[in-house]
Amino acid sequence: MLREVQHGRHVGDDGLEELPNDPGRTTKSADAVLERQNAELRARNDLLEEEIRQLRKTLAPRLLFPLSWHLNRGETSVLACLYASPDGFRSTAMLGTCAETFSADSDGAKVVSARIFNLRNKLRPFGIRIITRHGEGYVLPPDSQAIIEAALRKENA
Repeated sequence: MLREVQHGRHVGDDGLEELPNDPGRTTKSADAVLERQNAELRARNDLLEEEIRQLRKTLAPRLLFPLSWHLNRGETSVLACLYASPDGFRSTAMLGTCAETFSADSDGAKVVSARIFNLRNKLRPFGIRIITRHGEGYVLPPDSQAIIEAALRKENA
């Protein structure tokens, strides 16, 4: 049952747009409704994709670590995420999000754990440590943050 007409559109009791009963107009009206809804969904999707891009940039900025560290892309993402954290801490889930490791095919926590293992081995010779907070995540201590900061300044000078 039609409750009211809003802006030239018929709105039912449930608040959803209803189509007129005229079969000749129904198809055109349905197409118009679907087109409008599709355009609204596309606009919303574009907005959400931009928000995600900005959040990723904030959480894990693209940093150019020294080539001598021999980091792959996944390790670089995890280290950038840790380094960008104000207190040096990130949860395992957040590191997985930064590194885009979570998928239906893999166990994100195991992937993050493997990347941390590799990072520790590669960064130990430079005096950089990553500490585990069991059941929570990982910490890049201040002394390690300072070493990375100095290396980034030198690398980007």
